[in-house]
Amino acid sequence: MKMTWNSLPQKSDLTTDQVRDVFSRILHEMGLTVNSLKVGIKRAVVQAEVQFDDKRNVALNYDDYWLNTLAEDEVTAVLSHESCHIATIPDSRIVTFGPTPDLVAAFIEIFDEYLVHTEFARRFRGTRTFDAFSEYKTRDFWSYENILKGVREGLTNPARGLFSILNDAIYFPIVGDRRFVEWCDKNNLRKLPQFLDWLLHDFRLIENLKLERMKAMEIIALEGILSLSVSGQILLTSGDILFVDSAPEAEDALSQKTIELADIWRNRRTGAAVK
Repeated sequence: MKMTWNSLPQKSDLTTDQVRDVFSRILHEMGLTVNSLKVGIKRAVVQAEVQFDDKRNVALNYDDYWLNTLAEDEVTAVLSHESCHIATIPDSRIVTFGPTPDLVAAFIEIFDEYLVHTEFARRFRGTRTFDAFSEYKTRDFWSYENILKGVREGLTNPARGLFSILNDAIYFPIVGDRRFVEWCDKNNLRKLPQFLDWLLHDFRLIENLKLERMKAMEIIALEGILSLSVSGQILLTSGDILFVDSAPEAEDALSQKTIELADIWRNRRTGAAVK
């Protein structure tokens, strides 16, 4: 990863103290109070990531090689996005459920990104920060290409690859940006935007329940398990939606815990014209 970032032009050269100052200013302007703030460098581990507990003790870690490839207005935009995590959830801890905890955790992170992008658009649409973040998101497509290549060559777990793409791509429909749809058309992924729209529909339903965080994560985990009824391999290779043979069994098992979501996925499987 270091070589990848070093191959890009350097646009800024902020010290850790300067990054801390920028992040602190953003938090203040957003009206977000924190108890403590630690800022550190983690190369080749994260690009930028904020972690915090329910007491609002916050840690911001970033890859300085990566950050140096961003112009200062892009740095502000990315850190504003990270601040929206603090604005939308009580703490950054993720509790997993079910037989595939790593995939469930990845799916909960997609839901959290849904919350963050919705909040980011609400706060910053119409500002330079919003525009700078949109310009920054152009980089996502390079990442999508690599993930797609890995799945199609059998080097990447299809479900993990799918969730990795959607974790970033959920931004585009939230803000009404068609670049992801156009990328899908170019790469013969004609049904991937529909699948993402399904998740957005369900995320809005879950958000409107206004559940406390632990209960919300449990419901999101169940939604993630139901979403795995669609073959990630088929979705990312031929661009079609194909429900796996075990889908009815999963719907029946989860209908005891989340009747509405189970019925929604059953109706998608039995009634949607997805061929």
